[in-house]
Amino acid sequence: MEQQLEVPEREVSSRFKDIVKMLRFYAVLRRYGYIDPLVYALDVDQIRDTLLQALREYKSYVDGSAPREVKYKCGKDYKQGSLRCLIIYKVGNGEDADLPGEYADLFPDIIHSLVNTENDKNSCLAPIVCIGGEARLALPSDEQLSEFMQLINNGGLRYARALAMLALAR
Repeated sequence: MEQQLEVPEREVSSRFKDIVKMLRFYAVLRRYGYIDPLVYALDVDQIRDTLLQALREYKSYVDGSAPREVKYKCGKDYKQGSLRCLIIYKVGNGEDADLPGEYADLFPDIIHSLVNTENDKNSCLAPIVCIGGEARLALPSDEQLSEFMQLINNGGLRYARALAMLALAR
């Protein structure tokens, strides 16, 4: 997929992974209120306000999270380790499922199987960034947000649209 990306998408995906993963988290939850404004924004202030609100809410998820033993995918490999689960959801195909079973395959960077649990439908929702085969929770910094806003100020709204597209891409 990386080779097919246009310049804004390539730059956003390489420099702002944590912001992309944060927005993917909202896409998995089917909460597009932080993604749609990036596509339809008419000015930079709207983009900044949207991202700040998304980050504020995301940080409250992180602050309320607890580490759990999970099976996660880093690159092509599956590993087991401790991750902070922002939400525990039932993923599957049934009336009691919170998310469709297909989501686990579509979003392996967000949805992780819990290890040693009575209910095998429960999954850990935790956006991860893999570096050197190791996973860490995606956590956009204020510096990353400032750099992204500078990019938008200099390069236009197409970077915000690229961010939204990457958040929704498989």
